[in-house]
Amino acid sequence: MTEEVKIKRKNVSKNVLYEKPENAIAYTRVSSDEQVKGYSLDAQEDECIKFAKSLNINIERIFREEGESAKTLNRTELKKLRKYCKENKNKIKYVIVWKIERLTRSLADLLNFQNELNKIGIKVLSVTEPNEEGAGGNMNRNMLGVMAQFDNELKSERVTIGMKKAFNSGRWLWLPPYGYIQDKNQKNIVHHPQKGKIVKRIFDKFATGCYTQKAILSDLKKEGIVLKPNHLCEILRNPVYSGWMYKPDWNPEPVHGTFKPIISEKTFNAVQDILDGRKPVIAAHDFENEDYPLKQFLKCPYCGKHLTGSNSISQRGKRLYQYYACYNKECPSKNKKVCKSKFSISKDEAEKAFTDILTAISPKDEVIDLFKSIARDVFNERTHKEKTAQNKMQQELDKIEAQKDTILDLLIANNIVKEEYDRRFKKLIAQENEIKANLQVDILTPQEFNKFLENS
Repeated sequence: MTEEVKIKRKNVSKNVLYEKPENAIAYTRVSSDEQVKGYSLDAQEDECIKFAKSLNINIERIFREEGESAKTLNRTELKKLRKYCKENKNKIKYVIVWKIERLTRSLADLLNFQNELNKIGIKVLSVTEPNEEGAGGNMNRNMLGVMAQFDNELKSERVTIGMKKAFNSGRWLWLPPYGYIQDKNQKNIVHHPQKGKIVKRIFDKFATGCYTQKAILSDLKKEGIVLKPNHLCEILRNPVYSGWMYKPDWNPEPVHGTFKPIISEKTFNAVQDILDGRKPVIAAHDFENEDYPLKQFLKCPYCGKHLTGSNSISQRGKRLYQYYACYNKECPSKNKKVCKSKFSISKDEAEKAFTDILTAISPKDEVIDLFKSIARDVFNERTHKEKTAQNKMQQELDKIEAQKDTILDLLIANNIVKEEYDRRFKKLIAQENEIKANLQVDILTPQEFNKFLENS
């Protein structure tokens, strides 16, 4: 006859008779913060083993979760544990944890996890907490889940308050964007020695209006710098490069960072004007192609498409021939058999003809003097109008600033609710940003204009 073993323990409500040890698995977990504090996985494991031996339970496997939070059930080892339980539901009777909070800090997740195991006949046992069954036991277990969730939410609130305070003081709190790296103290961001310069070049080029995003990507690729199109667009749209941070749920106003910006606000606003269509891109051609400088001027006489530079080498490979050629597949020149393959013209011949045309149409000195006189008159008139417009916009900015103070006073006096304040404030900020963007237009001084005119 098998000897009956009577088990007594304060956190097990009933005497259990075992003919042989039942199987269990154990789960231990530490988060990243707990690792730093020395919250040992080994200590949890030892406690689980001692607890199991006292109940004549055999732990056949231990799942160790290192450095993952208990906010959700979507964790590496816990997912393996759940799968293992389903596959061995007829062999496993218990899942042992040091504390319930090791499983989850969410009451809803705890209930779902327990129901999932109960359906396949597996119970959760805690080493350090009551394990009674029935209504009272369920209430105690649920209260443990509530307290774990409360503790987690309380910590989260404290962390959020600290992050908001740091954000509003100008610190960047997330992974450094392309072009920045963490400083030595891990408290803010500084320029990346190479990528920071790349970002500045990207903005400076695009702000001229002479380069498309595609052209910039192509130029970077030639230097071995590969960026995806969507990444380039994200860079051009990110205000952090001009020193500003936006997080409306933490602060309705933009916050000026304490880190050093890579570009000026003027450059950033100019880029936004181009992206938003307020300022057109001048051309999509390669203006810096020294080999074929007339690409943006010459067009095919048969289809009107721009000619492209073309190189060919003699059969012996001793001589390079350069042409401006039409690569339009539907060009009528091919259909009419004007040439064997495509219309083309020698680079030297085209550039000589272009130079001859420029020489032939050079204006006389008296015409140039008249043109300069007219240009100065137009410049003075437009400069006066521009300054008047800028003064008016500055007055509008002053009015907006006064309106912001007014609605803040209304909020403090409880004369408007917070939602109405936010709505009005966001509207004023949008108006303010639009005016500031228009104010970024430079006005040439008379000295700068005259210097430009004389050198033209």
